Amino acid sequence: MNVYTVTEEFALPGLCLRIYVGDVLGKLEDSIGVVINDTTYVAKSLWNWVGSVDGLNYMTFSGTISDPISGGSVILGGTVAINNGESVVTLSGLELGFVPSGVLVTTSKPTGGDNLFATVREDSVTEDGFIVDLSAPADGDAYKLSYLVVQ
Repeated sequence: MNVYTVTEEFALPGLCLRIYVGDVLGKLEDSIGVVINDTTYVAKSLWNWVGSVDGLNYMTFSGTISDPISGGSVILGGTVAINNGESVVTLSGLELGFVPSGVLVTTSKPTGGDNLFATVREDSVTEDGFIVDLSAPADGDAYKLSYLVVQ
C-alpha cells in the first residue's frame, strides 16, 4: 500500500469527508480502495485520484507498506516525530479497547538522511500502544514514523 501524508486540506463531497493536514491516506494495492486514517473506502474515482498529479497537489508520498491484514479493519493511523538520536519509538495512550491483530509501520526521512527501518516488538502490542525498534538512531529531527493499527 502506498501511503501519503496530507499537506493541504481538501474535501471529498462524494464521501461527505473533509481531509485535514497531517491525515494519512493509503492506496490499497490489491483492490480498488483507499484507507483514510482509520476507514477503508471502495471508490474507483478516489482510488485513481490518490497518487495522481492532481492528488499530489494535496499530499506527499510517505512510503510503501503492506496492505492491511485481510479480514481486519484499519482502526487507527497516524504519524509521530522521531527525535534526533532515538532508536526506539514508544506509542502509548492509544486506548483502543482491543489488542490489534496487526500493526504496520514505516519511516520517512529528510533528503540525504539515513534509511531507517522500523520493526514492531510483537510482545509489546497492547490496547494502549506498542514499541518500535529502528535499525539505527535517527541522525536528525526530520524523521517520522507512520503507523496503521488493524483490529
